[in-house]
Amino acid sequence: EIDSAPEEKARGITINAAHVEYSTARRHYAHTDCPGHADYVKNMITGTAPLDGVILVVAATDGQMPQTREHLLLARQVGVQHVVVYLNKADAVPDPELLPLVELEVRELLSEFGFDGENTPVVAGSALCALQD
Repeated sequence: EIDSAPEEKARGITINAAHVEYSTARRHYAHTDCPGHADYVKNMITGTAPLDGVILVVAATDGQMPQTREHLLLARQVGVQHVVVYLNKADAVPDPELLPLVELEVRELLSEFGFDGENTPVVAGSALCALQD
């Protein structure tokens, strides 16, 4: 279970990296939920194996945060080539016209860090709503 430690539940943040692995007929996947808070970035670095790609989760209600930049910098430094962006909490954005602006901001940030911001897949949704369905 992700974010299962008492402190993680109490504070609503990821502190320790959590791993989930599964295989399909064609590939083996390992997902790692890494801490976003700056105080726990060391845990993120030590808690990951070599990465083929990352799913960058950005809260659509907040847009990019300082840790978003840190995660992209770290991804670039460890040689990640592929990024998919998940704009979480899309259901909670007060004005639907803001969502494309958040996406544009994230695409510009991806380009700034040397990723293909124009063609990177960006998916908007709500993790909480998905769990409730």
